[in-house]
Amino acid sequence: MKIKLTYLLIVLMSFASCKARKNNGQNNSQSSYPETELQALVIEASTEKVLQNYDKAQELYLNILKIEPKAAVAHFELSEIYQIKQDANSSLTHAKDAVDLEPENEWYRSNLAGVYFKTNQFDAAGIEYKKLLDGDPNNTNYIFSLAEVYLYQGKLKETLPLYNRLEERMGISEELIMHKNKIHIQLGQPDSAVAEMYKLINSNPTEPRFYGILADLYTELGESQKALDTYQQILKIDPENGYVHLSLYEYYKYHGQKDKSKEELILAFKSQRVDAYTKSDVLSEYFINSERNEELKKFAYDLLEMLISVHPDEAIGYVIYSDYYNRDGEALKAIDMMEKALEIEPGDYSLQYQLMVALTSSSSFKELVVASENAIELFPNQPAFYYFNGIGNIQTKNYEKAIEILDLGKDLVFENNQLKGDFYQYLGDACNGAKQYDQSDYYYDQALSLNPNNAYVLNNYAYYLSIRKTKLDKAAEMGKKANSIYPNNATYMDTYGWVLYQQAKYIDAEVWLQKALDNGGDSSGEVLEHYGDVLFKLNKKEEAIEYWQEAKEIGGCSALIDQKIETKELIEE
Repeated sequence: MKIKLTYLLIVLMSFASCKARKNNGQNNSQSSYPETELQALVIEASTEKVLQNYDKAQELYLNILKIEPKAAVAHFELSEIYQIKQDANSSLTHAKDAVDLEPENEWYRSNLAGVYFKTNQFDAAGIEYKKLLDGDPNNTNYIFSLAEVYLYQGKLKETLPLYNRLEERMGISEELIMHKNKIHIQLGQPDSAVAEMYKLINSNPTEPRFYGILADLYTELGESQKALDTYQQILKIDPENGYVHLSLYEYYKYHGQKDKSKEELILAFKSQRVDAYTKSDVLSEYFINSERNEELKKFAYDLLEMLISVHPDEAIGYVIYSDYYNRDGEALKAIDMMEKALEIEPGDYSLQYQLMVALTSSSSFKELVVASENAIELFPNQPAFYYFNGIGNIQTKNYEKAIEILDLGKDLVFENNQLKGDFYQYLGDACNGAKQYDQSDYYYDQALSLNPNNAYVLNNYAYYLSIRKTKLDKAAEMGKKANSIYPNNATYMDTYGWVLYQQAKYIDAEVWLQKALDNGGDSSGEVLEHYGDVLFKLNKKEEAIEYWQEAKEIGGCSALIDQKIETKELIEE
């Protein structure tokens, strides 16, 4: 790497000036160290600093100071090195030493001022910048730095003259005008703030954005009519400016002129120049307000249609459209919009994830399998999509495929026991569906080892054991625990009741199955059939038959229900 010769020459010149002052009759002892070797040491230190070998450079500069304590350049360089190392105290110490040794050196004083500023010593920083400006009154960097110090000190009145000096030297600048504008507002000088904006407008009378800033200022100052007049001026300069219509929408909305505000918003939404994200922000505001207001809801959907019509290639429009459909219970339409968004941005992970959630919630499991397979191709290292694919395959009874994909996905999970446990629970479900019962039990045990209070696993594991009439004591324990975690869940009550039934504890089973019916289980054919079975065991045969008949009417019961009703006998698998 080549070292910049200019930098090394400056360092050597600084060192030479230090030597010259020492030899000009100042009361300092002469160094016995050869000057040429000392210069070589300075070059070596400076080279290491340029190469960013800061530890080595620091060591060399400290050695230089041992040989030549008056070497201001070494103090200056060490100050910069300590800044890089974030050692503020050491940086400040060396910055002060450099200035004490060479008070006329502009670089050293500028460095000292900067260190004071970075360490929030604004009074001291201001003193140093004033000294620098005394020596170089037209230096815009020093003017700006002193203004920045005053801003941090809250000296707004002192800041304005400095900004004016900058403006004299640099000309009209939007950044400066906006700084001055803000200060005038804070100082309670609205007329001056407005005057600054007119100065900016006069510098470029055809720039509509400047008029927009002025109109916003008038709005902030409560000058409604002037704001409106200014917006109208923008439309004369730039009739196709959709953002002005957006501002007019806000203006009329604020003044309660509903019809005019809607007219302006429609014009803004029809404009190609107003970006899709800005329009989506407006629709986000409408999201809550339009939920229970049919008039606003219709208008919001009209705006959504305009959004995707004007910006058909922007995914954000379809995303917010899907949010509206989800809110209004139109799950399938919401999914359709998400899919359209993904056609535009297939690599959007969060959108892919939202689609999986929506497909799962709407029980669109065939579609979930296809969508999650596509997502896995795009994100092969993201376990979430393997998880959703596993769920889809379980629900479509593709158990072997579910086992394969869930087994792959679980190995992608790191430091997330909750998600790892979820993989194990669905592996348990899949293996049970595939009649791999030992494996199913193994995975359920693994899931419970990670989350012993997973009521879903406790319930499913208990139920499948009861169906197989095995490990019934364990099943009863898990069923009881699931109900203690979620005490009003009809499904969990039914499971526990059915385990007790398999244990021939019919009286207890009847109690729990009755609880299930009382908590919503009376809409489940399976629960009604179970209750009929336990009544039959308790010699309440007529009642049992009535419940079997009701179960058949509702549906979702076993394949034996017709035989039970026909023979009026309990038939068990």
